[in-house]
Order: sequence, then structure tokens, then C-alpha cells
Amino acid sequence: MIREEDIVKAGRIQKINASRDDKAFATISLPPMNVDDPASLPLIVEIDGIFVPFFADSIDYVNSKGDYDIFEATFSHLAARDIDEMAGKDVWLDRDVFDRLVDDAEGLGDDNIMGYTVVANGAEVGKVADINDSTANVLLIVENTEGGEILIPVADEFFDDIDHDRHIITMTLPEGLLNIND
Repeated sequence: MIREEDIVKAGRIQKINASRDDKAFATISLPPMNVDDPASLPLIVEIDGIFVPFFADSIDYVNSKGDYDIFEATFSHLAARDIDEMAGKDVWLDRDVFDRLVDDAEGLGDDNIMGYTVVANGAEVGKVADINDSTANVLLIVENTEGGEILIPVADEFFDDIDHDRHIITMTLPEGLLNIND
């Protein structure tokens, strides 16, 4: 059973575009997310007080509107009347998946992680002082506890977690990376 504390309201089913050939089409607004196949995500909708996951056959990007991206979703396994009832309803996503996808999409170039504590391989490294995104290899500039700077490449495989509540970035780095400038 899906519990409300495990999901987050992510967007809305704006309207039902059409139903034809045993397929229903819906326009959905979601925040920008870094996901290769949006149709792999269960779109959770509250129906009669129960959170129900739906999988679309396809979800295609249409355009951006303000802080949201607009997608067209195709459903072949829902009756037209079922999809019609979903119009105007909120779309929820698994909280952990949503946080990861939105964080990835926002990018680290935003000021949203400045001052965060970096913990790598179980030890505190320092605080994020800046982000160098002037080259193809984006670098976190971390001020270490001795006042020096450590450059850490921004690579998905290095990031274990970004805890926005506690302002902590947890990483697993290759051996020797933190001492490369010594």
C-alpha cells in the first residue's frame, strides 16, 4: 500500500486530450526532471482516498511552461472513462525518486548547495564554497577544514545522497582523489 508520507505531490494531470484506438492521451505538468524514460515512473493518483500507481505507455516532452515541463502521456490499459476521471488530479511520485530526479535536473550550478557539508568516504571534507562550471568538467570547490580548497569532479557515480534538510552531501570518492593536489 502506498502511504502519503512516502510520496510527494509532483504535478497535475492538466487535461485529457483525446481517447481513440483504445488509447487515452493526457497532458501532465511536472517539474523538470532528469530521467531517460519518464514512462518508467509510476504516476500515482489519489482515487477515492487510495493512492494508485499508473504506468503510461509513453510520456513525451511537449514544452516548458514556467517552473514546469509539459508532457503528453499515452495510456492503452485504461478505459476512457477512467482516464477522464483523472483530469485535474494531482500526480504524486515516490519521494526518494522525485528528490533524486529533481536534484539531478536542477544541476549543481544553482546556489542550492552552497555551504553544504561534504562527507566523502565517511569523513567530513569541508563545505561547498563554489562550483566551477566554466569547462566541460564541472567541479565542486570545497573549502576544507584547514582553509584550503579541494576540487571534486561532479560525476553521478560519486554522489550517494544530497540531504537538503541537513545540508549534507554524502559521496564515495576514488582513493587518492582528495589528496591529488598534495
